[in-house]
Amino acid sequence: MEADKQSALGCDRITTAPLIFTSLDLKHSIWIVHLGSEVCGHEGIVHGGLLAALLDDSLARTVSMLFALRNVTLPIVQMHV
Repeated sequence: MEADKQSALGCDRITTAPLIFTSLDLKHSIWIVHLGSEVCGHEGIVHGGLLAALLDDSLARTVSMLFALRNVTLPIVQMHV
């Protein structure tokens, strides 16, 4: 897999797309992500920002599936900075 230096995808980074398993009731999901050595802040320790981003994405996907199942819509909020 060829990737530029700005991408998190590639050899020794996030090598493949995550495998995501979701329970039938959509309340639980399991993510399997392979992380390489280039995503380490210190040798052998994955960078905390990457872990936070993966956790944020997994929680957002799980909640959005659950909301869709229950026909819940959320207002879109625009931030002006």
